[in-house]
Amino acid sequence: MIIQLAWRNLWRNKERSALMISAIGIAVCAMLFLVAMTRGFMLSLYDSGIEALPGHIQIHHPSYLDDPVVDHRFDPNDHTLTKLLEAPEIERWSARIKVPAVISSEYESRGITLLGIEADKEPQHPRHGYTLIEGDDAALHSNGDGIVLGQALADKLETRLGKRVVLMTQSAAGGLAERGIRVTGIYHSALTAREETEVYISLQTAQKLLGLTSEVSEIALFVNNTSMLEATQANLTADLAPSLEALRWDEINEYLGATMKTMDQFIYIIVGVVFLTLSFALVNTLVMAIYERTPEIGLLLALGLKPRSILACLSIESMWLITLGMLMGNALALANLYLMGDGIDLSGVAEGLAMMGASPYLSADLSFHDWAITNALVFFLGLTTSVLPARKATQLDPIKALHAS
Repeated sequence: MIIQLAWRNLWRNKERSALMISAIGIAVCAMLFLVAMTRGFMLSLYDSGIEALPGHIQIHHPSYLDDPVVDHRFDPNDHTLTKLLEAPEIERWSARIKVPAVISSEYESRGITLLGIEADKEPQHPRHGYTLIEGDDAALHSNGDGIVLGQALADKLETRLGKRVVLMTQSAAGGLAERGIRVTGIYHSALTAREETEVYISLQTAQKLLGLTSEVSEIALFVNNTSMLEATQANLTADLAPSLEALRWDEINEYLGATMKTMDQFIYIIVGVVFLTLSFALVNTLVMAIYERTPEIGLLLALGLKPRSILACLSIESMWLITLGMLMGNALALANLYLMGDGIDLSGVAEGLAMMGASPYLSADLSFHDWAITNALVFFLGLTTSVLPARKATQLDPIKALHAS
């Protein structure tokens, strides 16, 4: 009976109820949309950060990050290390040479980061953070002979596909390692700084250039489940030789890690601010509803209806308002997110986004976790804010309420 009474009371003033349901619906839609866009931006930063590393965890010499030279190298064929990398929680891994170098063309010289990679073991191009626009990356497979460099660097060197460039870096013996090599691929990256500084050759070619046998600078690995990242790191650290260390991506790129944590908290600040605004409208509507029905509430009290029944009736009425508004808001949010499934093109501010490490295409990402928490917060806080006016109604004096105008 209480539920039916609450439903009928809800539609006694159709215009007011419809307005309140619409307000809740629009607020919920705005919250879900903002959460989805913010989460999409966070994932863009995360993906760009992983591309720039790349990998969830990296293994290298403890001094390598502070001084990334060829002296800080290790042998990936160590039996203990190989066994650790075969753990079931590790999805894939790849070894690399990554050292500072100088590249010269007929007209210009530039300082760069030279990466020797096993392209067969690396993730696909988007994970490298580049897209080939000329030539191919066949030279990066097996023992290929060629170099892949960025479009911005090619422009600065005034070189092009098929031309020869000279690589110079420190050898393992401490001398100068120098080699002429042909440009077999040119790539484009959303990050101009990467285009200007990162060049790729095969791992075997890099080892020959530096005078190495099987040693590498780092091993990057991806895990099957990122929620087990810390546990995987702990397992590696416990069994690695003292001359090696395993660091998570957020330890290597502390700025990105701090940004992700801050934005994760920012999502719920957004929900809180939007709901705070909504709560004023909700409370105001319920207070006005109680004020208009004061004589009616007084009559129910005089007839013996218990205050807790009135409290339940008004609370259920609020629940109906919130539930209908949430259904409307979820439908609107899902429709909007579906319509913009390809994302928003922010090419006009691509350079600014690139400085932050984000893609110029902003896509929405609404996980079940975010959806559930947002709706749960709206429902819980909505009922909480409706308790005050409902409790006020139960405290009315029946005689005074009957004579209220």
